[in-house]
Amino acid sequence: MTLTYSSFTNINQYINIFKACLDKVLEDNYPRYKALYPDYFKVINHDKKFFDATVLSGFGLFQEIHDDIETINTEDPTEVGQKRLTIVDYGKATSYGMSTITDDMYGVIKKMTALTGSISVAERSTRDVLAANILNYAFTAGHTGGYDNHILCSNAHPNTVSGGTWSNVLATPADLSYSSLNTAITMLQTMPDLKNIPMKLMPKKLVVHPENIHTAYEILHSEKLPDTNYNNVNAINSMYNIEIVANPFLTDTDAWFLIADDPVGSGLVFINRANLGLDVVPEPEHRKVTVVYVSRFTLGWIDPHFIIGTPGA
Repeated sequence: MTLTYSSFTNINQYINIFKACLDKVLEDNYPRYKALYPDYFKVINHDKKFFDATVLSGFGLFQEIHDDIETINTEDPTEVGQKRLTIVDYGKATSYGMSTITDDMYGVIKKMTALTGSISVAERSTRDVLAANILNYAFTAGHTGGYDNHILCSNAHPNTVSGGTWSNVLATPADLSYSSLNTAITMLQTMPDLKNIPMKLMPKKLVVHPENIHTAYEILHSEKLPDTNYNNVNAINSMYNIEIVANPFLTDTDAWFLIADDPVGSGLVFINRANLGLDVVPEPEHRKVTVVYVSRFTLGWIDPHFIIGTPGA
């Protein structure tokens, strides 16, 4: 891009055109860098500062009734919890001297347009790291969230409607294998809701560290039962369409997570307020120009029923 100050009548006109050029570079480059988080979070575009979700108990089983309507028990769903997620602004800024900009010293204009392209990588990586940290701290005391204000993966989630507790972790921590994945699938499909009715959740995504991707692929895509001398059919491959998400931002290479189909955003949610944008701020009193890059979003989970996790053996 060729942009020289001598072509313009004043610095403000120059800055406006300069910003338009950077905006165009950002628009062209941002979609090129694929993020991982949409592969296992439900992305929801939102136009408010806060995202509020309410979890209700649902209904119990129907009963046999007769002609007398008074024999029907009235049942109203009760509110069991709320979750508020607050939009956070994330940003970076770079500054250049006014003379450096107006004289295009050291080819700074070209360098800044290249920087605007690479800033997309940093911003997408920020989103991916924060998303992965939801899983990285899934078993860590103190990192609570969701409607029940509990850690994400636990064997002691409270059932405030029917009493007792429920679990979304393997009873015995296990590395990824056909057997352990089969156990996680069974847990998803038999997971009781707050009325103790099985939710029959369907497994959709398997999130693993890249060190586990070959094991995951063999389990999910082998036609025959992997790692055996038998000719048994691979039931997981035949019955389910589970996608692998290889996430290098997981800090525990043995940890893995099975995530259920979640079309409405009841489990892991990524609330997007604004994609990466920029502003060019002239500071004549300091004889410099600052380019500010800002992205606005938040993330977390609402209902932990939609995920099974284990830190590995």
